[in-house]
Amino acid sequence: PAARKLCDKYGGYLIMDEAHSLGTLGKTGHGIEEYYNMPGAADLIVGSLAKSLASVGGFICGSKDTIEYFEQASQSSLFSAPLSAYHVGAARKALSKIVAHPEKVSALHENAAYLRQKLATAKWSRTTPETMKFQLFGSEDQPVVPVVYRDNPMRVLFITSKLKQAGYLVGAVVAPACPLREPRLRVSAQSTMTKESIDAFVDTLIRISEETQSENDLKFD
Repeated sequence: PAARKLCDKYGGYLIMDEAHSLGTLGKTGHGIEEYYNMPGAADLIVGSLAKSLASVGGFICGSKDTIEYFEQASQSSLFSAPLSAYHVGAARKALSKIVAHPEKVSALHENAAYLRQKLATAKWSRTTPETMKFQLFGSEDQPVVPVVYRDNPMRVLFITSKLKQAGYLVGAVVAPACPLREPRLRVSAQSTMTKESIDAFVDTLIRISEETQSENDLKFD
């Protein structure tokens, strides 16, 4: 809302990136405009087909004149091949499922809130120093929870490896993809998770975190 007000006041254009919000934000997963109840607030919407829509490529939504300009002048349009029919079909099918099953979006929101709450209230050993515990970043409304281990990128990579061995696929992000001193895990909630599976994951993450408090513990197999 604040960004829209600034654009209206100074004659600016609001370009909205829906890469992480399509399918996740808003009551039915329709993204930022639905989340803020401001349909039509953006002048231009860009997003990805490779995240919640499980395909490849991206999209731009705007006025007819704007889209025609991009088609004629943008390098990505002029110098790359169009998406295959397979990938377009996959994205359309995923989008239709989001529209047809708002209950899955509701389940995602519920699981994301539960995941963040369990991570925030996880029980650590009394001997674990505060500097060795992770910190939670990001918005409470997003299903992707950044779990930050300050100043220790090797620990993040090692924990990711150990989680994979335990059956959990969790992404590791280190500089330059994030601030140098804030390497992190990207823990993603899913609509199909159960509270029991979330509990088990958090317990495993805490156990591995407590087993990796010194450089001597970081021995890759």
